[in-house]
Amino acid sequence: MIQQVFALTQYNGAIVGPIARILAYIMNGIYAVFSSIGIENAALCIVLFTFIMRAFMIPIYYKQQKVGKLTSKMSPELQEISKKYKGKRDAESQRRMQQETQAVYEKYGSNPLSGCLPVLITLPIMFGLYRIVQSMPAYMPAIRNLYEGIATPLMEQQNYADTITKIANSNTVKLVTEGDKSVILNSVIDVLATFNHDKWEALKASFSGISNVIATNSTEIEHINNVFGLFSISDVPGFSNPITFIVPILAGVLQFINGKQMFKNQPQTNTNDQAAAINKNMMNFMPFMQAFFCLTFPIGIGVYWIAGSVMMIIQQYFFNKLLENVDVEEMIRKNQEKAAKLRAKRGEAPVAEKFNQFANTSTKSIANTNTKKIDDNSSDDTKYTEKGITIKTKNNYKITDYKKREGEYKATNISDVANMLKRD
Repeated sequence: MIQQVFALTQYNGAIVGPIARILAYIMNGIYAVFSSIGIENAALCIVLFTFIMRAFMIPIYYKQQKVGKLTSKMSPELQEISKKYKGKRDAESQRRMQQETQAVYEKYGSNPLSGCLPVLITLPIMFGLYRIVQSMPAYMPAIRNLYEGIATPLMEQQNYADTITKIANSNTVKLVTEGDKSVILNSVIDVLATFNHDKWEALKASFSGISNVIATNSTEIEHINNVFGLFSISDVPGFSNPITFIVPILAGVLQFINGKQMFKNQPQTNTNDQAAAINKNMMNFMPFMQAFFCLTFPIGIGVYWIAGSVMMIIQQYFFNKLLENVDVEEMIRKNQEKAAKLRAKRGEAPVAEKFNQFANTSTKSIANTNTKKIDDNSSDDTKYTEKGITIKTKNNYKITDYKKREGEYKATNISDVANMLKRD
C-alpha cells in the first residue's frame, strides 16, 4: 500500500505539534531577515536557528557541566552503597539502598535528574524541526507560494495527474484527484515537494506549454533548499547521490570531538565506577547513533546536528576554561543551603535529622541480625574468642570488633554502632 502523507497538513501531536509551530515562527522570521538582504536559503536558516537555540540554552548546558563535576565528587560514596547491596534483591535491601542513595544526593544538595534537562529540551526541538523540514510548504508560506505557482497552472493541463505520479514514483505520497479544489491543490504540492532536479527537468519536458513557469519556480525552490550547491535539505542520504554521505560522516565526527571535550572536563575517579563507565560508553556510542539518524532523516536534520555540534565544540572550549576555576566545595555549600530552604518550606525534617533517624533504623537492623542472646547468668562484660575474632559481650549481647576504612573501630554498645554508621 502507498502511504499518503500531506505535506501541507501541519503535525498536530500534543507535544511536538505546538513545538513545531513555534519553531516555524522563528524559522519564518529568520527567513524574512535573510530575504530582506537578498539571501533565500533554508539551510542557512536552519544553521542560524540552531545557533540561536543553543545560545539560549548556554546556562542550562553550563549547569549540566557543573553537575558533572559534583557527581564525580559524590561517586565514591555512591559506589560504596552499590557494593554494600550488591547481589541483594529483596525488597527491604532495595528500599534501604534507595534511601541511602537519596541521602547522599541530599547531602550534596544535588538532584539525580538535573543532568537530563538538556536532553529533555533538545529532543522535542529536533523532532519539531524534523516536521518542518519534512513539510516545508506547510510551515513556510514563502516556499508554499513557489510550489503553488507551479501546481495551479499544472492542474489545468490534460493528464497532469498520471504524468506527475509517474515522474514522482514515490512510495510516500499519493495524489488526490477528487474532492474540493483546495484539497487537490494541496495534494499536488505534496507530490511536487518530493521532486529533485532531475524530476523538475522531466516535468518541464512533459508540459512544454508551462515550462517557463515550472523553470522559474523550480529554480527558486532548488536554490532555497540547496546545501552549498551540493544537495537539497529534503534529500535523504543514499547511493543515488553518494556525496550526501558527507552529512552523516561529518555529524558523527563532530559529535565524537564534542564528546571527548565533555569527558575531558570530568575528573577521573575509580575505574570501576559504573556511572563513569556508562558515560564513557555513551560518549563512544553517540557518534554512531547520530550518524545513523542522519542516514534515515532528511539532510536538513543533519544540517541541524552539524551546526549544533560546531556550536557545542566552541561552547565546550570556554566551559572547560571556566570549570577549571569552579570551587566544588563552595558549590556543595550553596546547594545544601538551597535544599535546606526548600525542605523547610515543605515542612520536612532537616537533612541531619533525617540522617539520625536513618541511623537509628539501621542500628536496629544491625542489632537484630548481628547479635545473639547469651547465657543470662554470664557477666555484664566478658570476652571470648570465636573463629579467631575477639568477641566482647555487654548486657547479654555480643558485639564483634571490626575494621572500618581508615582505622579500626571497636563497638562496645549499640550507640557505638550508630555512630559508626553516621560516619558513612
